Amino acid sequence: MKRFALCCAAGLLLALATPAAAANTGQHYFDKARQMVAEGATDNGFRLMAAAINMEPDNFVYQTYMLTLLDRTAYKNNSALMEQILAVAPRYVPVMDRLAKLYEGQRRDQAAQDLYEAWRDQRPDQAESYARLGEHHLFRGQYGQAVKNFMAHRRIVGESDYALRRIAFVYDKLETKGDRVMLAQVEQHLRADVRPGQRLEPSEMARLVSGVK
Repeated sequence: MKRFALCCAAGLLLALATPAAAANTGQHYFDKARQMVAEGATDNGFRLMAAAINMEPDNFVYQTYMLTLLDRTAYKNNSALMEQILAVAPRYVPVMDRLAKLYEGQRRDQAAQDLYEAWRDQRPDQAESYARLGEHHLFRGQYGQAVKNFMAHRRIVGESDYALRRIAFVYDKLETKGDRVMLAQVEQHLRADVRPGQRLEPSEMARLVSGVK
């Protein structure tokens, strides 16, 4: 009788635990998130969606659904919403990228740079973060930093026409301005003996860039 009672108690505990366990899954959070967004509870819905992605970071169904909502609806310009998503999933690169671009549009340059650098530090193997940082610094007139990041992009992807074009653009811009100090800094990053004012052809730029580490 005692053994029977113990078995019944164990069965009851298992039955009670099963719903709780089922509720603590990425699928549960995702399903609930979709329901909440459909009902207009946008902020909480996206937070739950972020929780689902945190639990199952390789589940592309969750990611595709969230990014589609962010990119094809009015939510794409909602920086506050993306901040809430990152509060739950702080390592989620696609939203980091989108939020950083919004910050740039709002002239919150340092906030954007912080996100790009967090992305770079988190995934130093991804060339895109270096391209974003290069463009960010270029827009702000920080040419030395721009070149460093374009060079890093090229090292990851190999022969990169994009990186070479951007570096050549920086060099030509500095030539036009006659900024000898900054030209010297760019030349230092390239580690090449190039005279200020000398125009670099793409093939020559490729030769110079190939030795930079």
